Amino acid sequence: YDFVEKEDPQNPGEIIEVWDWMEHDQDDLSGEASVTANPGGTFFYAVWNQWKEEIEEDGHEHVYDSDIIFRRVMYIDDLTYDALPSSSILYVSHTEAAYDEPVEIEFIGTGKDNDRMGEGEELTGFEWTSDIDGFLSDQKSFSVDVTALSLGTHNIFFRVKDNEGNWSGSATTRIRVAEEMAEFEQHTIYLPIVVNN
Repeated sequence: YDFVEKEDPQNPGEIIEVWDWMEHDQDDLSGEASVTANPGGTFFYAVWNQWKEEIEEDGHEHVYDSDIIFRRVMYIDDLTYDALPSSSILYVSHTEAAYDEPVEIEFIGTGKDNDRMGEGEELTGFEWTSDIDGFLSDQKSFSVDVTALSLGTHNIFFRVKDNEGNWSGSATTRIRVAEEMAEFEQHTIYLPIVVNN
């Protein structure tokens, strides 16, 4: 949390560094505040009731300029923030395929560079791998003939790299490859699947 520059109320025209404030005017009354922040301390939110009041000559209280005030405090370190990118698998054309009825299995992934304030919003690398066959592709989307994959149940991993060289965590999906379609327990209907991470 940094100091901010404000005009000195005691010496108009002079700039001083102070801790930032939410509500500070002596003529304002406030109460019933509620605050929350994220664990990293980069965002802080506050809401409170604020009003002015006068005591009239007959002793009655006169309330005016009453409202609920909201404020967001956002810590920005030189307007940049190098965050890890995120990845997700949007589409897989088949979850089961066999050598006796060869098909092209299509994979489509996406990702996001999560750097703050528009810095480095560019992905520079993609990687698809299988826990059985290893590296599959360095493209955002690709297709592979089922016969090019080894038999078995493959865990497929997809990750992206941002322009600072940071890799995301891996999004995962699973496909099964058999010699014959009859090896699967039941008839398979090939429907596209969406994986949300």
